[in-house]
Amino acid sequence: MTAALGFRAVDKRYRVYTHRNRSLKDIVLERRIGVWEDRWALRDVSFEIERGSSFGLIGPNGAGKSTALKLIARILLPDSGRVESAGRVGALIELGAGFHPDSTGRENVLLNASLLGMSDAQIKRQMDPIVEFAGLAEVIDQPLRTYSSGMQLRLGFAVAIHTEPDILLLDEILAVGDEAFQTKCFDHIRRFKARGGTIVFVSHSMDSVREVCGEAAWIEGGRVREMGSADSVIGSYLTQVHESLDRQSHDATSGASIEIGEVRLIGSGGPSESFESGEDLLVEIPLLRRRTVPDPILGVALHRSDGVSVYATNTRLDHISLDAMPERATIRFVLPELSLLNGAYRVSVGVYSMSGMLPVDFHDQRYQFRVRSHDGSHGLVRLKHRWQSWEEE
Repeated sequence: MTAALGFRAVDKRYRVYTHRNRSLKDIVLERRIGVWEDRWALRDVSFEIERGSSFGLIGPNGAGKSTALKLIARILLPDSGRVESAGRVGALIELGAGFHPDSTGRENVLLNASLLGMSDAQIKRQMDPIVEFAGLAEVIDQPLRTYSSGMQLRLGFAVAIHTEPDILLLDEILAVGDEAFQTKCFDHIRRFKARGGTIVFVSHSMDSVREVCGEAAWIEGGRVREMGSADSVIGSYLTQVHESLDRQSHDATSGASIEIGEVRLIGSGGPSESFESGEDLLVEIPLLRRRTVPDPILGVALHRSDGVSVYATNTRLDHISLDAMPERATIRFVLPELSLLNGAYRVSVGVYSMSGMLPVDFHDQRYQFRVRSHDGSHGLVRLKHRWQSWEEE
């Protein structure tokens, strides 16, 4: 495959002013326009994105992800290095830029589509599909100021995806509209991918990145920390996030009156990080009581690897008292006939005080395991069900 996009040792910095001289007199007297510091958004970033692939950019706020998209879209230029692209780029970065509130929805489509580089012939051909996709046929000739913010975003999204690009840049825009409209957006993206389009996607939703992207890069502090398959990179990123949260939790609860030891996940063959769907899962939790905690509560939570909560419970909900717990104890939490389907999961374990429900010790999503199922079911869990034969009417 040939590359659709390439970053070659790209640097990008922003000048941030801590003081700016506002008058010509101040500039002349101080012989400078202000006091500033340079902050690097990207440092020596290099990667390639193959034509027809879907590539995610993940990382914390301020990592440089959106700056990378703006460099690809030519909204920004690099301070050094090169950004290469082959094909027409469509950027869904700032939806509705250039919309005018007193113009009708239709007039704004004409204006916005022109700004995005569409010809008059293309706009004429795409007008009806844009209006239909946005679901705004009944109000398209009303002034934009009568639209809700969600309707305006839907219109901006509809225009942007109909610019017939070869490369589509997506920046946190899949939260546009209600669930039905988001489904429509994902369906369009899948069709775009099926036609051989190239996608670069920035999002804080790891679930969305997994669904859209096959490859990903983790950017932090303006540098690429890891690049590879989306599953692998997301796993590394989430591990680092959870380890950081663990350290913060440990600092906050140092000197805890009840400490959680190293939790073990145990299957039919002993400690394991891999389980078959339907197999019993035992969570073994060692506890050390250093001081008396009034009405202690032990909680266990399961999460999918992207952070989605699967299930959570605690001893109080299950009417189990830990008041008589000895100084050292091991609590076993059993999930018989594990109903989870294929995927990667994490376990959180926490001890709380009933008075105020404040954490005494907390291991946030620290323990990982995978589930395999071979019956062809899809989704998150296997639900008990049955089929009933039809009855003749």
